[in-house]
Amino acid sequence: MAVIALTGGTGFVGAHLINNALDHGHTVKALTRRPQPARPGLEWVPGTLEDGAALERLVAGSDAVVHLAAVLKASDRRHFFAANVDGTCRLIDAMGKTAPSAKLVHVSSLAARWPELSHYAASKYEAEKAVESIGAGQDWMIVRPPGVYGPGDREILKLIKAARRGILPVPGNRHHRVSLIYGPDLAEVLGHLTQSHIMRGQLVDVDDGHKNGYSYEDLAQVLSGGLGRPVRIMPIPAPVLLLAGHISNLWGKAVQNPSMLTAMKARELLHPDWVSQPSGEGLEQVWTPQHNFATGLAKTLDWARKEKLI
Repeated sequence: MAVIALTGGTGFVGAHLINNALDHGHTVKALTRRPQPARPGLEWVPGTLEDGAALERLVAGSDAVVHLAAVLKASDRRHFFAANVDGTCRLIDAMGKTAPSAKLVHVSSLAARWPELSHYAASKYEAEKAVESIGAGQDWMIVRPPGVYGPGDREILKLIKAARRGILPVPGNRHHRVSLIYGPDLAEVLGHLTQSHIMRGQLVDVDDGHKNGYSYEDLAQVLSGGLGRPVRIMPIPAPVLLLAGHISNLWGKAVQNPSMLTAMKARELLHPDWVSQPSGEGLEQVWTPQHNFATGLAKTLDWARKEKLI
């Protein structure tokens, strides 16, 4: 069994990855800012991506490192780069010092395909370049997941609650397409990749296996079936979404609390192509997705109802 070090373990995907690793008998070391509940096989390591010493403690003795942590909202380019690029570089340096033989699985984003789109996209692109610059002796790979959802994801609750009222708000053109992946499935593939060396030095897109992603009409149809009521698409015009992003950004700066919806985030949402291009020689040898949106949504709805969230 392996020792897996993890950043982002307190997040949605990180929680699923911890469960997956422990279920497979691995030991997990996870970085955390705040005290967390103890679990057998799990060691919480206090620290942040800004703390090089903490990162060295995190990765010391590990067989694999999964880098999930990232800043998704920030007030300016500097903050995105400080977390997503500088933090990645510190983690790489820490591995060079205390875990030179460990494999790095760096979790990026489809946004890295278009670094000109936003500060977030640019920071994820530059973080990938930092990983790709690792010396030949280090085992690494980059994973670009699409939209992730599932039990524990609070963001999808907003979409579900809107759909329960019969409306699916969508950004811009109703014909745009998106790829998705169920959170536990993403955790499963990341777990497999920590143990496999056949995809060394590759950049890999993963999704739920639904070829060419989903149209917004597809999503509305699946939500309608899962909720047992008609769901209609409500496109949000680009000028409206961009204006909302500008206003939200100004408000976030005024209250010194960055907003998720900014003008740049609106540009991301309005981009026409969020479809994964599954790649990576050998991926099919280690993993096959188990859930499409219909089956993943059913389990997500079960979780939300059990927790009395909907």
